[in-house]
Amino acid sequence: MMREARTVRLILWATLGLLLTPWSLAAGQEPAPPASEILRQFESRLKALEDENRALREQMRTFVETRGPEAAPERPTVPAPEERATSPSTDSDPISRDLGAPARPVGPTAAAANSRGTRKRTSLNAWLGQGFELTSDNEEFQLQFHNETQVDYRLFDHTGPGSAQSGFFIPRQIWAFNGRLTKSVEYMASFQRGLGSFELRDAFLNFRPYNQDKFMIKAGRYRVPYTYEFYAISNQDLISPERSVYAINFGNNREIGVTAWGVLYDDRLDYAAGAFNGPRNSYEDNNDEPNFIGFVNARPFRHSTRFEFLNFLNLGGTVDVGNSDDRLAPLPLRTSVNAGQGSGSSTASPSFLAFNNTVRESGPRAQYSLHAALFYKRLSLLAEWDYSRINYLPSAEEPRVPILVDAFYVQAGFFLTGEHVTRRGPIEVKRPLNLKRGKDFGLGAIELGARYASLRLGDDVFTQGLADPNLWTNRVGVTDLGVNWYLNQYLKVYLDWQHSDFGAPVAFAPGQFFLTSDLYWARLQLSF
Repeated sequence: MMREARTVRLILWATLGLLLTPWSLAAGQEPAPPASEILRQFESRLKALEDENRALREQMRTFVETRGPEAAPERPTVPAPEERATSPSTDSDPISRDLGAPARPVGPTAAAANSRGTRKRTSLNAWLGQGFELTSDNEEFQLQFHNETQVDYRLFDHTGPGSAQSGFFIPRQIWAFNGRLTKSVEYMASFQRGLGSFELRDAFLNFRPYNQDKFMIKAGRYRVPYTYEFYAISNQDLISPERSVYAINFGNNREIGVTAWGVLYDDRLDYAAGAFNGPRNSYEDNNDEPNFIGFVNARPFRHSTRFEFLNFLNLGGTVDVGNSDDRLAPLPLRTSVNAGQGSGSSTASPSFLAFNNTVRESGPRAQYSLHAALFYKRLSLLAEWDYSRINYLPSAEEPRVPILVDAFYVQAGFFLTGEHVTRRGPIEVKRPLNLKRGKDFGLGAIELGARYASLRLGDDVFTQGLADPNLWTNRVGVTDLGVNWYLNQYLKVYLDWQHSDFGAPVAFAPGQFFLTSDLYWARLQLSF
């Protein structure tokens, strides 16, 4: 457009010169150049412009040949009057304005895009905090990416063929995508590889009517609301590297279902109630009856000024009732590996009880728990009691055997470096690791942790032929003592000593039986 304007100006100046020549002569001034000279100069300038345009066209042809036809800029078009109301405004969109983007697609992709109707465009803002995030200007649309990587070194005092083996492990590698499509619809999809297995971890939608948290509906596959330890605390925020011995063996993990949940009374009450397929660590259910799972957690002193130290006292319980008809998961019960069928589970933790190969979980199942948790300044205190009544079939020809499971744990964490907690979640490290001298020098955050967990199965597990009493025990106590080092908000190091006391000698290898097991445990965790 600029070159065309310059050409027009030259023509106008040449015409004006021709018109003014007689007037100049009449006024006694030096005559203007003759018209032939003006035309010659005009033709010279026009030829130079043509040569320049020819060079630009050659550069564009070379660019398209090297980058492909889709790389060529498209000529802006003006939307038809009936389309302007819904077309994106280039005036309000700095990205569109800077690039000269068309209001509607043109060229090879126009037909496909226009067949879906006029699409509204919006700019995105990028953030990096607890995840990488893209958010629209109006905050209606959001996409987040999260990564969790855990690398362990586990050193066992007792090892043997088919039992625990010292070495390096990757218990979790998780990739998660979550966000929202308008503020009322949230989504999540995550994938995990852990100790030898790769699986879809989460896949759900969460509906938030009227953009509030009092009543929401979640549907899909996700972490079920059973036990406070499992539902309220993510694995990367645990005080010890893994959950208690009951949670890793009898917790429901993730299931497919639908849940109504929310937060009431100005953050004083959490609730969740839902129906799920029922089988642990599995996608498929083998019966028609869904299981009911419910969770309630109260903070009665949440906003108290008189009892401020009890503001984050949590009290509540959970329940899981229904019918089961499933294979055992896991077949052996272990002390330091989350329940699963991964090929690496058998070598990453000692087993203390393994059911016979013909045993199947079948029949009514009822599980309950009561919990208490207090968070005050640097201190975290947690305790939970778990009780289950689970039916097993020794074989297809034998009647069901109800087994009672009784368990509890108590746990504490304390930050030496002054970080405060109101729940087990991401920690704001006061002085992230920085060894450069000066005001920014820091060593990270240091947390001391301790836990004792106990689990006992009824004696019927042996007397009714579900397991071999000569190889296994139905009682175990597990003590964890450790130090957690938070280098910054993304990196965490666990150093843990786990001591297991068995109710009877347990087989670690042919001819090798032990009453105790010690695990020296180091974990590096990256989470964002």
